[in-house]
Amino acid sequence: MSMEDDEIPGRSDASQRGRSAEPLLAAMFEKAGWQVRLHPSGHAGRDLVVRRKGVEYAVQVKAASEGRADRLVPLFAQAVLESSRAAGQKAAPLAVVAAPRVSPGAAERVMEFAERYAPDAGAGVIDFEGLAMFRGPHLGQMNARGMAHPMSARRSVPDSGQFFSDLNQWMLKVLLAPELPQALLSAPRGHYRNASQLARAAGVSVMSAFRFVQLLQREGYLHESAPHLNLVRREDLFDRWQALSARSPREVPMRFVFRAISQPSYARCLAVAAPALRCSQPQTR
Repeated sequence: MSMEDDEIPGRSDASQRGRSAEPLLAAMFEKAGWQVRLHPSGHAGRDLVVRRKGVEYAVQVKAASEGRADRLVPLFAQAVLESSRAAGQKAAPLAVVAAPRVSPGAAERVMEFAERYAPDAGAGVIDFEGLAMFRGPHLGQMNARGMAHPMSARRSVPDSGQFFSDLNQWMLKVLLAPELPQALLSAPRGHYRNASQLARAAGVSVMSAFRFVQLLQREGYLHESAPHLNLVRREDLFDRWQALSARSPREVPMRFVFRAISQPSYARCLAVAAPALRCSQPQTR
């Protein structure tokens, strides 16, 4: 004897979460400029069908009550199987998992699982507090737009000081390294399809690389349809980078106070600090 969802303990809550996640995801795609059909007729097994620039995804959404990795990864695996079966010949599969709140670490775990076991399928993680992490062709703008809830105000664009942090400058060099001689730039040389691969090559965390890729996408410095992370609008990018490095450093007054100091010790202090600091004459107490 079969039982309806609302007759099985916990099943009605899961169904409700799924029904809430589907319109949220549809709104994200529509905001990013995709054509969206929710529960399309004649497309069994597809929660959504989305199209843009000659790309079509058959989307399967699974929702969990908690955003833990051990809950999301099995749901993602199920969504991959169902979306792959429903995709057909024209569409590509896209599996998305959702929860009320998902930590960046849990989202990374899902993406790492997707990269390892479902490299040919699109992958997504969303929550109801604004997190959105996607991987797949033409899904880059979803990260930039999806990080804010469709009904929320968009985050402000970071200034150049944040954009060109030391870590981000290093990842920029890693992206540029294949085009420069080894003598000019010592960095890994390769092409990277996503933030996870860039993180491994640059020796940084996946989340740091993910945020950096988001910034590049948000500012329009990444090719949308390239098979790997490919910088565009380089002249503008390099002008901003150069302008930041040409800024005068901020001067902060400092004073070293020693209980007692000998003249040789003071000379050593000046030798170390002189390149960056202006030291006044020592005051002994």
